[in-house]
Amino acid sequence: MPENQIELFILDRDPIFRLGLDTALADYAEFSVELIAETIEDLFEALDRGFIPDILILGWSYDDSASDSCWQLCKQLLERFPELIILLLASGLQPQELAKIQGVGVRGYCPKGTNIDTLAFSLNCINSGEIYWQGDNSPVAETPNLWQKALSSFSNSGQEEIAQDIQAIENSLSENDLPTLKRLLLLGRKRELQAANWLVRRLGDEKQQEPLKTSESSPILPESQGLQLSTIPQFAIAKDDPDSVVSRIFNRVAQDISLGLVNSTNLWLEIDILQPRKKQELHYIILETLATILQDLNREQELALQIRVGLRNIWTQSAIQFFFDNYEAAIEIDKAEFKNLFVQEYVSFQENICSKIYFAPDLFTYLAWEYPLTIDRVTYRVDSPEAIARAVNLLHNLTLRIANGIMQMILNNFADLEVFKYRIYLNNYRSSRAIAHFRNEISWGYRSEKYWLMPKDIFESSYQILTLSRGKIINAAIYAPRTEELSRLKGLPWLATIILELRDAIAPRLRSILGLLGASLVFTLTQVIGKGIGLIGKGIIQGLGSTIGDPKSRNKKRKI
Repeated sequence: MPENQIELFILDRDPIFRLGLDTALADYAEFSVELIAETIEDLFEALDRGFIPDILILGWSYDDSASDSCWQLCKQLLERFPELIILLLASGLQPQELAKIQGVGVRGYCPKGTNIDTLAFSLNCINSGEIYWQGDNSPVAETPNLWQKALSSFSNSGQEEIAQDIQAIENSLSENDLPTLKRLLLLGRKRELQAANWLVRRLGDEKQQEPLKTSESSPILPESQGLQLSTIPQFAIAKDDPDSVVSRIFNRVAQDISLGLVNSTNLWLEIDILQPRKKQELHYIILETLATILQDLNREQELALQIRVGLRNIWTQSAIQFFFDNYEAAIEIDKAEFKNLFVQEYVSFQENICSKIYFAPDLFTYLAWEYPLTIDRVTYRVDSPEAIARAVNLLHNLTLRIANGIMQMILNNFADLEVFKYRIYLNNYRSSRAIAHFRNEISWGYRSEKYWLMPKDIFESSYQILTLSRGKIINAAIYAPRTEELSRLKGLPWLATIILELRDAIAPRLRSILGLLGASLVFTLTQVIGKGIGLIGKGIIQGLGSTIGDPKSRNKKRKI
């Protein structure tokens, strides 16, 4: 591709529109369509991989989703990828909606169906740093009439109630043990509330209303609603270069945390008991503590020891800050005894948490001293998209694991502290029975990991890490040779690998045998037994025919 070409990324749900736009832009030598996507998930996946186009052409139709979805999507895209340049191709949006979209930083807008020459001109304008807004450029606010004012005043309280109901539903949907039927009912109720909210906004005067500070629903990223804190901490790890790669990585992780921390794995996590905002608060504390610890690393000292001490300090300092930020001063706690708890809990922290913070030496040297990262035996420079993506995932895993370790310590020693039940726990974990059930599920999960999942990962030469994707906590596998660990397995973990090996060896043959038996059974039933039954039936019919005979032949016999 020539260096002066403008890289484009097209997103639209209409396959005909995507194909037509791609074909039309192919006639312009200055443009190069690098990627085409149909869904929002595909868009975020490409951006997460590190591909940032010169211009993102975002196609949007009125019937794609609710009215504020486009604004929410553009806002989240530009918050997460501030360097992204967006040209919006939309239909069915009102002037006030376009004003909101322009306000979040979208650089260009053209109605769908715009002449291709005009579209090419707008792309060139945007690429040169200008803002291109076709039509009325900046929509002018109209003077609301008395009817609109009345509807606006009546609708404000209703919108607040709808937002509160949506928030309550989202809190319920974040529960891991929610029955499937109830989850479907809640999702249906949520859609009804979203539709009602849309209608109320249409009847009222949107120009006189500020965006709700509560969780205004976004059909594109439902997991991120209502979870953003008022301020996201900004990090400048390198004092001489606030815009360094490491600072950008920390800010990227902080932005990911702001989108939400909904557990979408098959495991129970200790942080699942926390309210959404308290989850974010805890992870921000961990990030800030890690940033401080990184600045104290010394190249001349043993790295393994520094990492071990560093992880312990991150866990201890973050836990103390989170604990005393949320407990009441009226409750008397012996601080010396409180600190001794960390000594008692450290063995459990090291076994259950530190053992799952994988590639810690690579991550610490990358963040502290900007060493290159080696991925699949290939060394990548510090600012390469591959290295940044790997570092972000490893940092996700580190913060999530340490947060679980902090909550493990709190649940083991202060599970029934009343102030925590109201300040940091979800409403459904206020009873002692619910907390005991939660802790039992956590314990069972650790046993399952120790005796089955961990040996399985070792046998499959992979590490399972926790990472964040669009407001959800998910599992991700990273390949790495683990032959030495496999040779050291004993007892039940070793037996688990033998079971897996036997299953791999026997399952294909067993499937072949069962397939052969099934085919034989079908052949026997159809070709042997079926034909036999058919012959018997045919004989019976012939016998009946000969018995009944022909009436004419019977008459001849009577005459004789």
